[in-house]
Amino acid sequence: MRVKTLCVSLTMAAALGSPTTAMAHDPPTVAERAENSLTGFALHSVFGVALDNGALAMSVGGRYAWSNNWLVGIDAEYNPWFNLSSGRVARGVINTYATLIYRQPVSRHFSLRTSVHLGSSLLLFEMVGAPKGSIGPYLGASLLGLSYELAPKVYLIVDPADVVVPVPQVHGAPFLYRQYRFSIGVQWGA
Repeated sequence: MRVKTLCVSLTMAAALGSPTTAMAHDPPTVAERAENSLTGFALHSVFGVALDNGALAMSVGGRYAWSNNWLVGIDAEYNPWFNLSSGRVARGVINTYATLIYRQPVSRHFSLRTSVHLGSSLLLFEMVGAPKGSIGPYLGASLLGLSYELAPKVYLIVDPADVVVPVPQVHGAPFLYRQYRFSIGVQWGA
């Protein structure tokens, strides 16, 4: 009986005194919650390339994360166009747009992202039926992207299937230049 009582006492003492048991039920401190929060402002820069309708894209922008999952932002992008077979390069368009991002953390360092873009596109060169300076809508979406935390509040952003459609000419015969892009960039901040 004494051995049984001693075993029960030692088991209870170990369970109650175990640091892992006590820590499992402690709520996170204010500092821990602030450190893990992904809210606030961020800057980002992205480079993209499309080969189907040849184009490059270089953009900079700002972001505001109002929660760990949702971000909004504004972007300015230079989008020159090229033709692989002829080797010709055109000045392309300048796109300015708003971005809405939903991100879902899957681990401490990785998050999946879905992005949509809506804005305007300005044609930078003369085309038949589309004069230089024409302005029209800009649409875009990336259904599945990835962010990886390189350092605290510094993220590598990869959008392997970014679909964008600048439509700089909407009068008369509309002109659009659809692009399937692979984009990679860096985000500093939230």
